[in-house]
Amino acid sequence: MPFPFRIPAAAAVLLAVAIPTAPALPGAPSSTAPAGPADAVQARADTPDTPDSEEVRAFLDERVPALMEEHGVPGAGVSVVGGGEVLAAEGYGGADLEAGEPVDPGRTAFPTASIAKSFTAAAVVELAERGEVDLDADVNTYLPEDERLPDDPRGPVTLHHLLTHTAGFAEQLDGLRAPSEAEILPLGRYVADLRPDRIHPPGRYTGYSNYGYVVAGRVVEQVTGEPFGPYIERTLFEPLGMEHTAFGGPDTVGARLDLPALYGSGQDGRERLEYEYINGAPAGSAFSTPADMAVFMLELLRERPAGGDVLTDGAVEAMLGRQAANDPRLTGSGYGAWELRTDDPRAIGHGGDGPGVHTQYALVPEDGAGIFVAANGDGTSEGMFTLRDDLVRAYLERFHGAGPPEAGGGGQDGGLERYAGTYSMTRIPHREPAEALYAALQTRVSAHGDRLRTVDPLSGAAEWRPAGEGVFHAVGGDAAEQGFRLVFIEEDGRVTAMGMDHIPSNAFERVPWYRDALVQGAAAAASLALALSTLVWPVGAAVRRLRGRRSQGHRAGAASPLAVGARFVAGLASALAVALVAGSGAALVLQGIGPGTALFPPYPPLLTAPMTAALPLTAAAAVLAVPAWVRGWWGPAARVHYTLVVAALGVLSALALAYGFTVLPGG
Repeated sequence: MPFPFRIPAAAAVLLAVAIPTAPALPGAPSSTAPAGPADAVQARADTPDTPDSEEVRAFLDERVPALMEEHGVPGAGVSVVGGGEVLAAEGYGGADLEAGEPVDPGRTAFPTASIAKSFTAAAVVELAERGEVDLDADVNTYLPEDERLPDDPRGPVTLHHLLTHTAGFAEQLDGLRAPSEAEILPLGRYVADLRPDRIHPPGRYTGYSNYGYVVAGRVVEQVTGEPFGPYIERTLFEPLGMEHTAFGGPDTVGARLDLPALYGSGQDGRERLEYEYINGAPAGSAFSTPADMAVFMLELLRERPAGGDVLTDGAVEAMLGRQAANDPRLTGSGYGAWELRTDDPRAIGHGGDGPGVHTQYALVPEDGAGIFVAANGDGTSEGMFTLRDDLVRAYLERFHGAGPPEAGGGGQDGGLERYAGTYSMTRIPHREPAEALYAALQTRVSAHGDRLRTVDPLSGAAEWRPAGEGVFHAVGGDAAEQGFRLVFIEEDGRVTAMGMDHIPSNAFERVPWYRDALVQGAAAAASLALALSTLVWPVGAAVRRLRGRRSQGHRAGAASPLAVGARFVAGLASALAVALVAGSGAALVLQGIGPGTALFPPYPPLLTAPMTAALPLTAAAAVLAVPAWVRGWWGPAARVHYTLVVAALGVLSALALAYGFTVLPGG
């Protein structure tokens, strides 16, 4: 998921562990509605001449090596199209540093990561054009009974929702990767067994969902009667002549195509990474070369020099037209594509990110042009996506006059305090431990005179000035230079969310005070301190035993089995809660953040066993608090302390259930 400023490496790892996210978004939109592809055909007559291929290659030869050196990226492949032809298809650096193999734009097939969603969307929309599916019908119409989504009173999920990431699914982290290619899940198994919760009504907010695209791919299988990958290759890649593009696992595809080595950020950007086996191919398991991606871009631009378009005009119109957005004033999505900017020129495309791979294609329909870039390394810079983002941005500025929109004016009716609050991403896990990490990335908005201030752990602090009712422009820094905007979303006169036009794949929902991560963190810290304070009970008992007398306030009733049992169960529950925190912290230090580690599925027993055992103990301790007061087992101070400990355990139990730190159904 792209963010407006450079992302600290640890946070970037957190956000990139899932199958790659939405594209990085150069530039920013105006408030005007974008033109669709059909409108762009007429508009092209008034645009500047197509850039000369030599000019494009000279630009790439200057910019790409400089960016690779700046960011420590080992290799990159780039293609640029315009005027119905491929203006450039270039390779830079190494496809395999150890073997000394350079990047070959015609043969090096990069993992495209989430760009695969564009291929999936093309297949679905083409089926809709032929009348074989209805984009607005309940998706369960096309799924076997055991794979259908549960009925929901908020309404059915449609293919339209799946293709625009508006189905309302929680982030789905479990089962994203398989141990080996042989163990990659069939799509039907994935859809049935790894279904995430629905946390928003369909159509309300955008929340990037890999699972949603897997369901869409499963619909393709069910409707056509063919396996997903072979169907896409037969109906899209082969007719287009994309001979070096395929869906599949890295072992199988690697036997057919030349795959690059992938490199992490360690060892000065030369840390070799193993390929991952990704479940859910429609969401991110395609490979392609820069040359083949140039063909795909020309197909979407209706500019194939050989003629005989494979996709219908209606399918392309649907893919590149505006289909959904968190707010009319924000960038939105087509089908399998995201708007990068809506002002002049409008740009739309898709990107993808994963360990050691970062890709992006960006189309300018009104100019009949586009660029694709892929890098086979995370690089050494603070942000993981910078080469790709910087190159696309520079290309749009250099050849299409893209720049930040006019800052605009407009006042703001009423005070800015109405926007103040805490906002949480709509792309977030639900009732599982990783949700705690996502919750910690909340954005806090506060009013300061005539400006708003936002603070979040990823991008730090930023200031925004009013540019219309509910619209704010960034002040100062990179965000202002690129024209980033903040737009607040209202329902029934209440501010319910905000959107950032450089992040169309995600909204930020306003959360009540009790869901504020700082409030929850403070409550958890105080509760853990009270849990630790139960150590005074055995210590005090040992001291009294050694002295052979009762301390003041220690009454005869304190020796009763129930009184002893009350402190025992409360103390044991406290010890388990402390063990959870200590164990999770140690695991994070030793393992880091990523799939299969402490807070990511599959969760180790260490993570869920302590609070699962602590829940019944907490309930028992709460019940025993009643006779403790009625019978006066201990002195007043001791009873207050015990009651506070029980309350603290209640808080910790509630948080454990909310964030899935138990194996109970609520967790």
